[in-house]
Amino acid sequence: MPLTGVAFDKAFATLMVQSHEEQVNLFEQASNNVEDDDLKDFAREKLPTLKAHLEEARQLNTTVNAQ
Repeated sequence: MPLTGVAFDKAFATLMVQSHEEQVNLFEQASNNVEDDDLKDFAREKLPTLKAHLEEARQLNTTVNAQ
């Protein structure tokens, strides 16, 4: 049975944190380890935005899962 209501919200918020953590880790690795300078620069440029989104996801998760 699919999740609905509060159960859906909680699962979604948790998944958003996990997903954003994975993306931040990947972009951090790329910004340090990729040999292609353009790709490395792209990863470094996008990393602050991804970290901000991760923080927003964490705040949402804290709020939603406190219910």
